[in-house]
Amino acid sequence: MERHLAAIARLADERALAIQELLDRGLTRSDVARDLGVTPAVITKILKRPVVRATSPAGEPTGDAGVRTMTMTEVKRRRGVHA
Repeated sequence: MERHLAAIARLADERALAIQELLDRGLTRSDVARDLGVTPAVITKILKRPVVRATSPAGEPTGDAGVRTMTMTEVKRRRGVHA
């Protein structure tokens, strides 16, 4: 079950990063929302969700600067889950 939940979280992270990339290319939240069949408020909510940042082999963060990023430890701490 944990493996499936992690996969779902990764998909949500990818969605947020893809949306941010579209916004960085000049599309508006309304444009992106219309293309995805949701409201601009949903786009805002997706972008506010913490994204677990990827790290390079050297341990350096590789996350997109336009999306709020957190480490998995920070996410667990915020949710009250002890590692």
